[in-house]
Amino acid sequence: MTAGPPHPHIVPISLPTPFPIGPVNAFLLRSDALVLVDTGPGTDAAYEALTRALREQQVSISDLEAILVTHGHVDHVGLLGRLVEESGAKVYAHSTSIMAPEEKEAWEGRSRVFLRGILQTFGAPPEILAATERARDEVKAMASRVNLDFPLQHGDTALGFEVHHVPGHSASDTLFLDRARRLAFTGDHILRRVTPSPLLRQSRETGERIRSLPEYLTSLRHTYELDIQVSYPGHGDPFKGHREIIDSAFARLEKRTNKVRALLGERPMTPYEVCKRLFPEIDDHNTYVGMAVAVGHLDVLEDRGEAVSLIRDSIVYYALTNTSTLKENV
Repeated sequence: MTAGPPHPHIVPISLPTPFPIGPVNAFLLRSDALVLVDTGPGTDAAYEALTRALREQQVSISDLEAILVTHGHVDHVGLLGRLVEESGAKVYAHSTSIMAPEEKEAWEGRSRVFLRGILQTFGAPPEILAATERARDEVKAMASRVNLDFPLQHGDTALGFEVHHVPGHSASDTLFLDRARRLAFTGDHILRRVTPSPLLRQSRETGERIRSLPEYLTSLRHTYELDIQVSYPGHGDPFKGHREIIDSAFARLEKRTNKVRALLGERPMTPYEVCKRLFPEIDDHNTYVGMAVAVGHLDVLEDRGEAVSLIRDSIVYYALTNTSTLKENV
């Protein structure tokens, strides 16, 4: 159910992206301070659309006083550095959203090594590894370099909003809740028409792979309990009924988990094989996202004790735990 007209002090701004998800939302908040929630990707098209939308509100980028960041994906923060340079606006975001420029390059290098290694271990062929590298290069070209003025943690308050860290889709997903008005900026954490994909990523502290889908399910259960009348998402129209949206997400995710279980009932498979069965038409450029989806559901099955991972010739296979003679089948 859509929310109807937004709250009068919130101005939705739709910005173009070059990604399959389509346009991304930024929101101008006209309250005590002039605040922007998210920025759009670092492209000229997004910048021009944003300046045009602000001009219609009789303000400009230089008038911005603060920027709230829902998470660190490039379609939401790509223009951040450019906007800060032009406005001097202070940046508020969860501490995992934005790295200091001197840390970012080192982390990018470690992340690429991790992603290449994990995709290879999960059965991806060389052409997928190369396509994933190209995709990372494209994303990096739209990123920005900026320092975080106010690093936030779960439970903090920022500009009158409660900060709820709800990782899963990304490490930094943050929900900003205005408890008095019963509204929240939810980023990509909950979307009305699609279920966000928890991506393959590693822990900054340990370097180990995060089990992103189980983490996302935990975050959804937290959000389910919040008192939210209207959600302002990163994509699509504002909506009411966040619990209905979450229930639908749970149902879609469980349906896919069941499908992955059925695939493993045929024979043990690598995550790459599961990905290709789930998404037979997926192109090389997006296969790493499809593999993240497959791995997420394999993690869920493993957490439930319904599947087990096995290694053969340095490649990880998954099999149902009730499969007879597991090792002989791999």
